[in-house]
Amino acid sequence: MTTDSGTGGIGSVYSHPELVRATVAGQVRDLLVGDDPLEVESIWEKSCRVTRWYGRKGAAITALAGIDTALWDIRGKVAGKPIYQLPGAHRDAVPDYASGLLWKNDVEELVDEAARHLSNGFRAMKTRLGKNSDYDRSGLKGIRESSTS
Repeated sequence: MTTDSGTGGIGSVYSHPELVRATVAGQVRDLLVGDDPLEVESIWEKSCRVTRWYGRKGAAITALAGIDTALWDIRGKVAGKPIYQLPGAHRDAVPDYASGLLWKNDVEELVDEAARHLSNGFRAMKTRLGKNSDYDRSGLKGIRESSTS
């Protein structure tokens, strides 16, 4: 996005390009032209209202997320701050974590993957839960036990 004063913001979207383009060009762009780009929250609400019949998930909501990210980028540039500082963050770094640990056929596969992440130096991991309560409990217990041994 680019403001009328020339400040640009970047927002990334992971979705079908033509559906995103249809949402932005066909529904949202003309509605937002002339709005203050620093009013990110009100623009989000306005965009959600215009896409309410089809935009609660999928390509439409990801298109809105791309607009939102670009507006936050603009807000940060105008303020002379990185985006993460705008809501009040005080740290300049976040610890690395391993992302993976998706559902496996066997809990032991999950535990083995966690052990590999630990051996590669990761001390934090993100895993997917919600397969079923037995799997979730067993998996978390196995990951915990492997990380303390």
